[in-house]
Amino acid sequence: VYERKAKWHKYGEDELLEDRKWRENYPSATSAVSSMREQFDEEVREGFMQRRTTEDVTASYSSDRIKIASLNALAKEDDSFRIIHDGTHGVAINPNIFPRDQMRSPSASEGKFVLQRLVKQGGVRLLLKGDASKAHRRVKVVERDWAVPASRLEHADVDRHKVGPFGIAITPYWWSRPSEPLATRVV
Repeated sequence: VYERKAKWHKYGEDELLEDRKWRENYPSATSAVSSMREQFDEEVREGFMQRRTTEDVTASYSSDRIKIASLNALAKEDDSFRIIHDGTHGVAINPNIFPRDQMRSPSASEGKFVLQRLVKQGGVRLLLKGDASKAHRRVKVVERDWAVPASRLEHADVDRHKVGPFGIAITPYWWSRPSEPLATRVV
């Protein structure tokens, strides 16, 4: 069903380095902390995240498995924020993900092409587009990887991700392949 992936993004030297320290959030996230905390609280209630104390996380995972990613907050039209985890800088998660298959997603251009071909056959044709709420947050992660990556707001407790966070390269790959919970397989 999927063609084999043959090329991957080339990362720079600085993006391949993992500094082992817990990352600070970007200024956009620092200024949106209260809104982000509300979103995280909702995701904890929905079962997408789990909040733990720093002591609990460091006791549960070896230090090389805890990757506190920097957060970025992109303002959306509805005054909320899209929270993005930087899976590259300082944590080197994305540079170490090598999906086996190419991910292809049809877009409006493909839909128009299909409709043009179907028109030749006659009859009524309809193209529907769907969207899933928090689609990138619907991919389950195996428990051993809940701290890869994790995040913090204002040096508070650690938020571990039970589902794929936005900004981690493997999340959309597994979204297109309903399966067992994903393991990030960070090397």
